[in-house]
This record gives sequence, structure tokens and C-alpha cells, in this order.
Amino acid sequence: MFALRAGNHETILESRVYWSRQAALDAVETLRKSSQNLNNFIRHETSDGTHFFEVRDGQSQMLARSPGCASKSGLTAGI
Repeated sequence: MFALRAGNHETILESRVYWSRQAALDAVETLRKSSQNLNNFIRHETSDGTHFFEVRDGQSQMLARSPGCASKSGLTAGI
């Protein structure tokens, strides 16, 4: 798996688990391409009001997920 961290070392998103290093590296490249299209960012809100997003590829497969945010504005900043 891999994680994307901000300059302050805060985690922005974490990937799912991959079975090989090469598969994870391929997913990083796919994430780079997928992140250019805002339609690949799927926003969610849990029952307790926590917000998070997932980044999906062109086949709607989840590549990575953000940690929970308390606000929609924090979610938007993460995206």
C-alpha cells in the first residue's frame, strides 16, 4: 500500500493493499492520471458526520481513500 502526505506530514489519502510492489507502483501511476478528473473523486459522509473521499480509476475501481474530515471544507481542501 502507499500513502500521500502533505508538506506537514498529514496523510491526505491511503491506498488499498496491493499484493506486489509493482502493482502498487502501477496504482500510483493510475492515481496520477485519475486525479486529473474530478469525476473520479467520490465524496462520502458517514452517519456520524465524518466526511471522506475515494479516488477511483476509469473502471470505477477504488485506488485510494482519504482519512475522515470533520467538515466539507476540509474534504474539499484534501481533494
